[in-house]
Amino acid sequence: MPKNPLVQGGRTFTFRNGTDGFFWKGMATKIDLGAQPPDRPRYVLNGRYIGGNIVAREPFSGQVAQVPKFFDFKRNFSYVYVPMSLFEHHSYAGVRMWFGAEMPVASTAASTGGTFGYCDTDADPGFNEVGIVTQDYDIAPPIVRFANFIYYGDSGALRRIYRVDLPPGPYVAQMVKDPADEVVATFEGMHVTALSVHEGKLYMVVTDPQGATNGAIYSWNGFEVVLEYSLSVPGSSGVAMMTYLTHLVVTVRGLGSIIYRKVDGTWATATTSGFDSSGYLNSMATLKDKLYIMSGDDKIYTWNGTALTLVRTITTGTAPEAAVTCCVFNGRLFYGWSEYFYDDGWFGYRWPWVGMYDPDTVNASYQWDDEYLNPWSADGTYPNADSHSVGGNHNFRYWGVISAMAVYRSRLYVAVGTHFTGTPRERFSDIYTHEVADEPSQSWYRTAPPYGTDKPVSYLQASAAGSNANRAFMWFKVM
Repeated sequence: MPKNPLVQGGRTFTFRNGTDGFFWKGMATKIDLGAQPPDRPRYVLNGRYIGGNIVAREPFSGQVAQVPKFFDFKRNFSYVYVPMSLFEHHSYAGVRMWFGAEMPVASTAASTGGTFGYCDTDADPGFNEVGIVTQDYDIAPPIVRFANFIYYGDSGALRRIYRVDLPPGPYVAQMVKDPADEVVATFEGMHVTALSVHEGKLYMVVTDPQGATNGAIYSWNGFEVVLEYSLSVPGSSGVAMMTYLTHLVVTVRGLGSIIYRKVDGTWATATTSGFDSSGYLNSMATLKDKLYIMSGDDKIYTWNGTALTLVRTITTGTAPEAAVTCCVFNGRLFYGWSEYFYDDGWFGYRWPWVGMYDPDTVNASYQWDDEYLNPWSADGTYPNADSHSVGGNHNFRYWGVISAMAVYRSRLYVAVGTHFTGTPRERFSDIYTHEVADEPSQSWYRTAPPYGTDKPVSYLQASAAGSNANRAFMWFKVM
């Protein structure tokens, strides 16, 4: 071994492997010397392992490696370039944005049930379905990771799934109607609508899609299912659940209060005048010391663990409704809401907005911006214009509700869904995000096919009946 320190720029050693399959492995400094493996050095100084070889490090001087000067990066003047910032280039390995969606429709008939899967911007196609739930009503199966397994809510059952990947390639069959899974618990006639991990247990909200039987909250610890709380309503209009500080918070559309589990294991409720919640899974977010809750119409509430408070009423639009989703991004709250335009007796026409709340703005008048951005504004496919009195004309289309919202790989993703009744009943989602990471104020675009060629995410997927209808994305979850 060479001695330390070396003369800067000096040559050191290279240990080459033999031809009998021998490879140097990492150092073994904590095992008994008598048990030292022949391919595990006890200690290596100023060397590193590359391809099974021990090779020299860069020139070394003193006790720490010397940062080279950037003389090679000079241009037409004599100043030396100095690195001012460093960023990780590679995406986070293994992180995906999962989704739950209602089924699309074929060209001539309605389709019910739901599907779930994931978005991975390193994959092609970007969106892959993992499983399909076929029922006679619309559902968006929730999923969660608990104890290194993926669980999802089916109609009448909680299931643990084993297969979460599909073969790569842009033209593979994307749907797996029967993924490898097992039934963990059954709830006859009910549907597992929301899942959340809290204090080492998996909690689930079970509701009645037919609206006849009241729902309930159960927990699963890996061995048994325990009834935690009985709801006073069926919960068929939607529920949401998440952890806030030390509490597990559950919101139920139409209940008029929040339900929360305290540290001591008891359950309690909190409410305020006129309170309601949206029932969408992306309807709550924690910013600083408060939990923000979307009302489902034109209001936003906060909860600090004690008091439930109305903090915002959206008044900038014409009859605003469907304020149903929110998330926190770079210290600000982003929330989706839908502004009503008109109803022609068949469709309800709206345009979607993403609002923004910045708690750190010095001027309080700039804290809230309901019309922070319109995802359709950069989309030339839908050029319809309204007579909006504030901010000029905006694109609109039937429904136009931001049904899902999440931050994935330093970008804000929103799903703008269309949904209406009729024959056929159509529903699909346009997924929007922005070009510049960590900067959602500009350069938005709609992710579009062909798969993986011009944009990082493709949203087009084959339907159960073989058409190219898109799913109506109802929630996103990054894990």
